[in-house]
Amino acid sequence: AQAGLHAYIAILAKNKLPMKKWFLVSFILGSIIPDIDAFFVLIGSFFIPLANSIEIFYRSVTHNVFIIIFLYLLFLIIYEFSKNKKYLIIGSGLFLGISLHLIIDIFFWFDSIHIFWPLPTERLDLWKFFSVSTWLSNLFMLFEFVFFRLLAWELIKMLINSEGSKGKYLKLLSYFMKLQLIQILTFSIFLYFLNSSSIYYIFATYYTFSLLLILYIIFKIRDSINKHIFIKKDEKDQLDFDNKKSAIKNIE
Repeated sequence: AQAGLHAYIAILAKNKLPMKKWFLVSFILGSIIPDIDAFFVLIGSFFIPLANSIEIFYRSVTHNVFIIIFLYLLFLIIYEFSKNKKYLIIGSGLFLGISLHLIIDIFFWFDSIHIFWPLPTERLDLWKFFSVSTWLSNLFMLFEFVFFRLLAWELIKMLINSEGSKGKYLKLLSYFMKLQLIQILTFSIFLYFLNSSSIYYIFATYYTFSLLLILYIIFKIRDSINKHIFIKKDEKDQLDFDNKKSAIKNIE
């Protein structure tokens, strides 16, 4: 799972996205949502063997085209009843965010994905002839906490640059960054001393807590993210205006 990486990529792409209120925050959330299947895997592992829980929930329940269609249609229905364009923008942002997540997973991740779940079809796996070594898999897990930390830093910059930002969430994001540093250090130690099965449980616990916490923070600072978009739009409009001015006007 690489929710931190997906969300970090989504934020880096913000300047290429439509500058509409609610779009960026929906796009970021959409880029993370598919990886909540890690939470289902963790819960399922308490009732069935870990391998079975992974087979049932991992890259299936939330990694398929039907979840994209369902969420988009849901917000489309809400829009039809409310006539509030906000829900149409949110649906579009989630649609594109989840779509980007699935594309990255299919082409740039070394694992299968049940793209047409729950239909009885085989998993899509472009990497079935490529075997990931244990040390590389462990490195990927470790770097997930690095990307969570980078994601938090980008969100902090958004809050600082947005008017009326809430100080308590800046503090919470700061604690989140410290938490990721602690997890990086402790997980590195666990990688050295523990076996693979124990490592997966520790990773799932660390990862699930971080994932749910960052989803909560993004939701709570959604207004600040929206304000950040309009600040950037105003800066772009001013730059375009300055570029269109004549040489004499620029001197003035």
